[in-house]
Amino acid sequence: MYQGKTYTLDSLYKKVSKNMKKFPTIQGKYASIKVLTKKGLEVKIVFCSIENAKKWGAVLSTYMDLSSEEILKIYTKRLSIEPFFKECKQHLYLGKEQCRNFDSIFAQRERNCSYKIYLSCRNLKI
Repeated sequence: MYQGKTYTLDSLYKKVSKNMKKFPTIQGKYASIKVLTKKGLEVKIVFCSIENAKKWGAVLSTYMDLSSEEILKIYTKRLSIEPFFKECKQHLYLGKEQCRNFDSIFAQRERNCSYKIYLSCRNLKI
């Protein structure tokens, strides 16, 4: 709910797209808006888009005291970690350990992380 009315995410984006600010580090723009959910929870929605692109994304945060830039930095870090674990699960069988000994499980996780770093460096030809 925004200003007493219910909106879709797309219509909220159209409202804030006129007031978008530029990112200092990348070629993109962002804007944020504070809304109430149907359950009465106040949230901050940060919209972002890359310049010369029609696609946009939205990040919802319950941390009202964080700036839009901080919210986007946190989510950028989080989203870069998720593919790492996805690849480890798919290709290195992370989480498929057959033992119950904590030290063995920890050693397998360490080995998986080392393999992932090795494979990443090999793909980048470092």
